[in-house]
Amino acid sequence: MGGGKVGYYLGRTLLEEGHEITIVEDNPDTYALVSRQLDCPVIFGDGSTYAVLEKAGASRCDVFVAVTNHDQDNLIGCEVAKREFGVPKTIARVKNPKNEWIMQRLGVDVTVSSTAIISSLIESELPVHKIRTLLSLRAGQLEIMEYVLDGNSPVVGHQLKELQMPAHCNVVTILRQGHAVVPRGETAFENHDVVLALTDRTDEPHLRKLLLG
Repeated sequence: MGGGKVGYYLGRTLLEEGHEITIVEDNPDTYALVSRQLDCPVIFGDGSTYAVLEKAGASRCDVFVAVTNHDQDNLIGCEVAKREFGVPKTIARVKNPKNEWIMQRLGVDVTVSSTAIISSLIESELPVHKIRTLLSLRAGQLEIMEYVLDGNSPVVGHQLKELQMPAHCNVVTILRQGHAVVPRGETAFENHDVVLALTDRTDEPHLRKLLLG
């Protein structure tokens, strides 16, 4: 769903890899352009409506991908594809990163935010960063986070058992001088420790405050 630049190049790539695809586009000019340049069915209409998706053969597809410029349309398209046509997997492009968790909560299987991806890449290239998301689990509700402690961290010198950890957080391991330390209650935090923690997204700010101040 969506035949703009993202949809066009995604479609072309999938065709080159031998996949069978159908594109749905509601802009007349874009529809005409994609119809001429790609050797696949192109359906004109609103891909967030039942009638258009039925015409496009949504009941036979394995994956529904919505890559329009409008988050709301992408969400509705994915919901209709999954609930009305039983599509096994839905993927939605997200323009506004703040909408990502909403889409995930409402059942979109995979969300792709170019803003979040670029931000993550920039963050990973910075020479010094105290916090980083390593992995998102359960549609983004759980995260494995990395925290780098320094001399200003309030937990340095304190044992793990002394901390009042948020309810849905757990320290998984501590990287110290190139070695992994399995944390136990008596384990004390040191300057320059890299703490890996599993945390619920809602509790992450509290864990960050606890570890980094």
